[in-house]
Amino acid sequence: MKSSQVVVNVAEHAELSLIKLLASHMPHIDNVTLSVVQEDCENLIAHADAAGLIQRVLLGDFPALEVLTNTNGGSKQSGNDGNDDEASGGAGSGFAESDAISAFCLLVALLDYHSNSNSNSSNSNSNDELKRQIATKIMQLNSGNVRIRVGMLRVLFNLATVAAEKCALFINMVQLVTATSTSDVDVLVDFCKTRYNGEGLLSSVHLKRLAATLGDVDGSADTVLKRELFQVSGAALAKAGSAYDSERQKVLLLQIATYDEASVDQQALQAAKQAA
Repeated sequence: MKSSQVVVNVAEHAELSLIKLLASHMPHIDNVTLSVVQEDCENLIAHADAAGLIQRVLLGDFPALEVLTNTNGGSKQSGNDGNDDEASGGAGSGFAESDAISAFCLLVALLDYHSNSNSNSSNSNSNDELKRQIATKIMQLNSGNVRIRVGMLRVLFNLATVAAEKCALFINMVQLVTATSTSDVDVLVDFCKTRYNGEGLLSSVHLKRLAATLGDVDGSADTVLKRELFQVSGAALAKAGSAYDSERQKVLLLQIATYDEASVDQQALQAAKQAA
């Protein structure tokens, strides 16, 4: 099936319906009208422009990410009598976590449909750059449900095929859950308990496996990325509580192992002190 057929068949109804649903949760947005967005998206879908659709919906002036991550957002729909009634869920209701993540997945998956149908490397690189921009925007949101934002990053992590990209996205996830307030520490603990391929996400075994996909040249960008991976993971385990002290020590030792004699810095000395 050609790329244009894939994009039209998958997106024609689902994406436009999703865009309408997102718009219904934007009662206070003055500079975005559903008719304009819908027309733009219809044109992009008709031209099989998956990248353009993603840019318009997730990176443009249509605040889809903000709406999807705002579980307290309100929505209104017009009743049969022409009056505005509160949508299902009542005033202040937003998207359920699983629904928000699924909607996000539906949108970004279009990029992979497009890439798999088109072997042009420039298009593939462009799509990878779009995913990086989306990840950056998720990290920069000033508010929003942390679980949903982590779930979105995990979608991007699962779609990534380049080792450095996967590692960077994992670091983003860890930084996001570590930055939660003390009252939201359960988000961090749940993340620690979450398993991937049978291993805890922040277990030394899983982190070592993830780091092993990167290169081993001392002083290289990959080495710096490994070091950051172990450093932020160790900090997350420390914040998660004493139950994770043993695992944290193993992660600190992995961090220390990324240094050679010439590259030892203050962070290396601090990690060694904490691991002792």
